[in-house]
Amino acid sequence: MVYVKKFFTIFIMIIVLSLVSCSSKAVPVLRVADFNMPKTYFGILDQYDTKEYPKPIVTTTPDREEEETKKRFEPPAGEVKVTFGGTLTEEFTNFEYNINQGGAYIDIIVTGTEWGRDVGSDPKLTQILIDSLQGSITWRRQILPRLNVDNIDRLTGNLLRIRIPVPENFNISTTEQVSLELPSVLLQGVKKNTTIIVRERLYIRNGNGTSEDPFSIQEARDLKALAVYPDKAFRLEKDFDMEGYDWEPFEFSGTLYGNKKTIKNMKIKGNEGSPTGIFSVLTGTVTHLNLVDMIVEGQDDTGAVAGINKGAIQHCFVTGKVVGRNNTGGITGTNDGGAVRKTNAMCAVKGRNNIGGIAGSVTSGMIQGCCSNALVTGFDSTGGIAGRTRYPGKISSCMITGGYIYYSGSSLSTAGRICGNPETNTLFNNAGT
Repeated sequence: MVYVKKFFTIFIMIIVLSLVSCSSKAVPVLRVADFNMPKTYFGILDQYDTKEYPKPIVTTTPDREEEETKKRFEPPAGEVKVTFGGTLTEEFTNFEYNINQGGAYIDIIVTGTEWGRDVGSDPKLTQILIDSLQGSITWRRQILPRLNVDNIDRLTGNLLRIRIPVPENFNISTTEQVSLELPSVLLQGVKKNTTIIVRERLYIRNGNGTSEDPFSIQEARDLKALAVYPDKAFRLEKDFDMEGYDWEPFEFSGTLYGNKKTIKNMKIKGNEGSPTGIFSVLTGTVTHLNLVDMIVEGQDDTGAVAGINKGAIQHCFVTGKVVGRNNTGGITGTNDGGAVRKTNAMCAVKGRNNIGGIAGSVTSGMIQGCCSNALVTGFDSTGGIAGRTRYPGKISSCMITGGYIYYSGSSLSTAGRICGNPETNTLFNNAGT
């Protein structure tokens, strides 16, 4: 009788444990609810190869070390001096650039208004006086289509002086960009009513921008070099915190080797009518990159990595929040002929039509071997991997590992775990449907 009681007790315990285990694994397929992103929501499932799906490196920095890091991000005082003299009532304003180091280049963009009229192409702005001494400096004249530099592509001299005469009653703004081994820009003698915009310098320590020897990015601010050389190759050497840095999307056709490093706290706000992401349109390659705590806000074609992907995104990982309108995804807004491979999204994605954890819309190209544990909310065509697919676009070997789909449309026929609105022959060997 004692053995019967023990057996009955053990049997009851097994049933209870089984029910608890089953209930803890349950993941709702659809839930109609208000969008609510958890405070922290990222990680990677153990069944995936951590070499291909690297976990983000998230560390807590002591206040002292954090303060030292901020100091390192501040452009140091250097040898490049930019001097603005004169006033608006004088006949000219002199722009004087002294570069005390050779083997570098300088970019200058000049625009202005005279009595409210755009005179960017006015002949009065076409005269540039150049004095040069010993050394070697490259003049990037392709960004000065309105200014005459006498067909000089390369200047001789480690001291370069440029003077731009400006007419009376003239409001002028300039953008200067100093690159390579040059120190940062200093301003002296700036007069009132003169608008000045100086971009911080780009300091690339080594590399030549090829796939064999990519530019080495070792400071957070130097990520802006990708916009200067959008067709070159770059490699990250450290983890970067982009808190406090503004980022403007741009087209990129080069290669970004993430090197399994992490970029965190990047905030991107797109412009009306333009694709939004780290890259507005990607025709190049982004690989082995972790993006943690991203905040991306755009309109149509919005994604964390690329607004529109025509290139390749592979072995990447994204957490954070992506908000757009139509064609919004955790990785890319629209996959248009590109490929997204072995990439994970554990972010919150919100939009209206064609909303997905990986891609909002897949019109061509493929999403392959990706994993989504995203919180996706949309009105029409909403899915865990993609909101919509159109042939010949394909989604193959992808997996939904959790997350929720918040759907507010009138028909559940355009909501699904893998894809909300798939066309025939576009889904292959996916799990989590």
